[in-house]
Amino acid sequence: MKRLHFFLVLLSFLTITAHAQKPSKTPGKQCNAMLARQIVEQQADFSKTLGETDQRINVLIKVADFLWASDPESARTYLAEAFKFAQERFREKGNEPKITGNMILERTDYRFEVIETIAKYDAEWAKKLSEIVLKEFDEDTEKDKRGSYDEDREARKLLGIAVRIAKDNPNLALTFARRVMRYRLNNTWYFSLYVMAGNNQSLADQVYGEALANYSGAEVFRLLYLSAYPFGNQRIFGIEKNSLGTGVHTNFSPNKNLQRQFLLTLFRRIMKLTPENTDKSLQTLTPESAVAVMAMNELEPIIFQQFPDLMPTFSQTKVFASSIVSNEIMELANKRDEMNKNFNKSFAEKLKELEKADEEGKLKDSQIIQLIISAKKEEDYKSAETWLDKIKDEKARESTRNYYYFQRSKLASKENRFDEARKYADKIGKNELRAVVYFDIAEAKQKNSATRLESLESLLEVYKLAQKSPDTVEKAQILLGLAYMYEKVDHYNALDALSIAIKTANKLENPNLFSSFMSQQISSDGFTHFIGFDVPGFDINKTFYEISQKDFQGAITQAESFSDRYLRTLAVLAAVKVVASLAAKEASILPADRAMFFPNASGNLFPLCARDDRRCAKLTIALAQISNLFVRRINRLLSSRLFLHFGSIAKCKNPHSYFVRSYLKLFFSFVFLCELSAFAGDKIVFRKGAKLAKID
Repeated sequence: MKRLHFFLVLLSFLTITAHAQKPSKTPGKQCNAMLARQIVEQQADFSKTLGETDQRINVLIKVADFLWASDPESARTYLAEAFKFAQERFREKGNEPKITGNMILERTDYRFEVIETIAKYDAEWAKKLSEIVLKEFDEDTEKDKRGSYDEDREARKLLGIAVRIAKDNPNLALTFARRVMRYRLNNTWYFSLYVMAGNNQSLADQVYGEALANYSGAEVFRLLYLSAYPFGNQRIFGIEKNSLGTGVHTNFSPNKNLQRQFLLTLFRRIMKLTPENTDKSLQTLTPESAVAVMAMNELEPIIFQQFPDLMPTFSQTKVFASSIVSNEIMELANKRDEMNKNFNKSFAEKLKELEKADEEGKLKDSQIIQLIISAKKEEDYKSAETWLDKIKDEKARESTRNYYYFQRSKLASKENRFDEARKYADKIGKNELRAVVYFDIAEAKQKNSATRLESLESLLEVYKLAQKSPDTVEKAQILLGLAYMYEKVDHYNALDALSIAIKTANKLENPNLFSSFMSQQISSDGFTHFIGFDVPGFDINKTFYEISQKDFQGAITQAESFSDRYLRTLAVLAAVKVVASLAAKEASILPADRAMFFPNASGNLFPLCARDDRRCAKLTIALAQISNLFVRRINRLLSSRLFLHFGSIAKCKNPHSYFVRSYLKLFFSFVFLCELSAFAGDKIVFRKGAKLAKID
């Protein structure tokens, strides 16, 4: 009893001494960095218990990504292990595509996930592993093991990595792009070049020039995949232009030299065509000679206005292309092109055709759907609303209605017509779509100081929506998104929403909470429209990362509440990502004025946050969790009116932060040190400044 009394007196003295000085923020960050490292290493050990290979690979990648700065050797070991598992999995199961409706969705190829992580740190190793993957790809191609849907998948994956690392590692990005040029030209280049330009246009221009030279002998319809980039067009030239489309970065600058190079390359390629050529475009199955003629027709005004010196060469090329294609083939090609043009007609043109078809009794559901999709302005939506009930197919009518009110509500929110946005949101049948719209309203209101508090009303609507929903993955995602949005304005409500999301997930079997991507699909009369969009916070990674920025220990505590081992692991790794940068700066122990030590069996002193002592790490994590739990309860109490007067008397901006939080942390540190005393031979060592006080 005397010993306990002595501990409490000493603890009180240390508390008073600590608050007599201005608190330093750095030590807390340092401890967080070391605590985070210990937690991450535990997750690496825990990954061995995961049954699914994909799950284990994903955890190893995230662990290695965290550890690379502070312990590259361990990180290399984990990445090598992850790549080995990824190879074995691919050799056993292959691509395993998932077919949804008319779409083929690829599963994650973790071989490239590992390569992309390594590419951030070790270019040579990334090159070596990519060659291993491509060698297996070449062997599969030679043995004709690939289907049409994945015949060039590895090349596309590697080009995707090149695009994403273009800003941070342009040399490696160029190497990967050149490696992909050994394979056949496909439409991935059309999309990838624009994305690369958004990260590094000078590099994208260089890659384009090399790709154009490399693919100069490709089929005309393939060569046209490179036609949009130099002009900065959203669509390529030729008959496939209506089948492909992409956005162009606002800061993109068209390159006149590259335009000229493309035109000359195209002219030379067309002049090599023969009447016997049987190649056809992939999307429309139009013969290559007809593809060439239609592309030349589109290019004519551009050449006339911008490149008059090329007119003689152009005219010669066009005459030649026209001479090798029959009138019958050109007629079929023009009909095909006219059909495809319907997708690019204006809203007014589609509405006029719709009214005419309705009068003649020839109205199709697909026509109404295309009209709804083409609506861009509020006036368009008003005109289209009356057509919704005329869709005959019940499923198509419901999905189109949801899409219509979803898009109309988002437009109203964007234009700060919040009452209308809420009115349209309430007409959306799918809860997750309605929640997304309310998040948009809340985010728009948060940008304006006059309406910032009103954003809480929108978030409250989402909370009510979630409460009424059954326990599904969608409900858990809504609550995760709610926690993400609340974190910007109200931390404790964010924690509450996160807690409910976890409880919901714990009731489900293998819930998929790993993606923030949502999609809508509308199908009718052989026509399918697909739209996808990202919702920050709908996956555990972004939500836990956001909350951890303000409350590291709180995020860890919540993450440990997942009953699913894989979810728990990913949530913990997302939370510790915040302090990843601190791990590299930190040694294995805390500064002398804040460290607490205990002796091991050999009598040597080890810090409580020791990097390599995992037994102690478990106690450290438990200490952080319990301490944070009680501190949050006290914080809520002290936020009430009862304690506001106390705060003004103390003349402290955050009195409970100085007094209660620190006292509780020290108190629970004492409790755990008492536990450690039994573990460490009934000896505890406190270190304060340069002095050591040993208490038996």
